[in-house]
Amino acid sequence: MHLKHPDWTTAIHFSQILTDQGTLFMSRTLKELYKLLDIRFIGTSVYRPQTKGLGGSIIR
Repeated sequence: MHLKHPDWTTAIHFSQILTDQGTLFMSRTLKELYKLLDIRFIGTSVYRPQTKGLGGSIIR
């Protein structure tokens, strides 16, 4: 995979991504990017009450 602008990767580094396996995060391209940037992908079930609203509260 070739990144057009690799400098953006040095500004922020995510060690893992937690998602409900939405198609936006499951594409082949993004999976290659996760591997390239050493990001651990964690997929949860579609309905998981323990994480409901967690993403929004972390971002704030």
